[in-house]
Amino acid sequence: ALPIFANVVAAKRAEGVAIDKNLTTVFFTDAGGAVYKVDRDGEEARELLSYTGAPRGIEYYEDGEQLFWVDGETESVYSCDINGENFETLVTGQVDPVGISIDTRNNHMYWSTGCEETNYEEGCHQIMKATLTGDDAVVFLSASGTDYQPNDLDISIDSREIYFAGTTGIYSISLIDSSVTTIHSDIEQPYGISVDYGQ
Repeated sequence: ALPIFANVVAAKRAEGVAIDKNLTTVFFTDAGGAVYKVDRDGEEARELLSYTGAPRGIEYYEDGEQLFWVDGETESVYSCDINGENFETLVTGQVDPVGISIDTRNNHMYWSTGCEETNYEEGCHQIMKATLTGDDAVVFLSASGTDYQPNDLDISIDSREIYFAGTTGIYSISLIDSSVTTIHSDIEQPYGISVDYGQ
């Protein structure tokens, strides 16, 4: 079943991937402007919604049965129900966002932003934080001028940390005091990351 499933996803311009709490349904973004779902048994991918944009990282939120994702073309953060209904624009004006993750304990979302141009001193490489309705958006980490401009990210609820792929390594940042720790360095431009929640 897994090779069939992999081929179904590969047939689309998949960018971000998320899986539901039962580990039976995978949701993924299509860079052509759509969000899909597919069962792990290889059932044909079903489009949940489409719009003009280029969605990237996506996250499944168990408590609300919702999907959250970022879009690099529209520079926005969106959400919808897992059936594709109640499509909402939550935050706009986010330059080149890549990844998104949910703090389910405190009902906040975090996402990474980049730069329109390669100028790391302009303060545009950031990790942002907001409520799940998009309110009270603030800069959680300003990473410009450092070695850890964030790409994708994922949250460990147990350790209260965000893990993220930076420019030259893997890093974590504490949700409690915002301290940054280098997990592994000397990696050339890592992009995606995921936390093993069983550990």
